Amino acid sequence: MNISLPITTTYTGLLSFRKICSSGSTWRCYVSAKKDGIAFDSRKYSKLLAAIRSHGNFIEYVPLQLMLAGLLEIQGFNSKYLQFILAIFTIGRISHAIGLSKHNHLGPGRPSDEVFRKEHLLLFWHLDSSETCLYCSPQS
Repeated sequence: MNISLPITTTYTGLLSFRKICSSGSTWRCYVSAKKDGIAFDSRKYSKLLAAIRSHGNFIEYVPLQLMLAGLLEIQGFNSKYLQFILAIFTIGRISHAIGLSKHNHLGPGRPSDEVFRKEHLLLFWHLDSSETCLYCSPQS
C-alpha cells in the first residue's frame, strides 16, 4: 500500500528547516553563555532561556500538528483547507521564534503568533466539531 502525503510532506520539510535553525540558535546561545561564565539554568541569560523556550514550544506543537494533518490528508480532506491550516500554523511557529528572539521577548512576531495560534485552534475546533472529525466514521 503506497500512501502519498504531498501537503503534509511539504510542510514537514519547511518546519524541519525551522527546527534546524532553532537548534542552531539554541546552541549558539548556549555556547555564548558558557563563554560568559553563566550557568545553564541561570535566569541571567534571557537570550538562552528564550531560545530554549522557542525550541521546546516547537517540539510540543509541531509533531502532533503534522500527525493530525497526515491523518486528514489520508482521509481525503479538502487539500486547500488543509494547506490553509498548515500555512497558518507554519507562520505562527516562525512568528513565535521571531518574537521570542527580540530583547523583550515581545518583538513584532510575538503578538502575531498569539493571533495565529488562536486562529489555528479555532480551525481545528471547527474540524473536531464538524462531520469531518478525525474520530467520526465517514458517512456514505
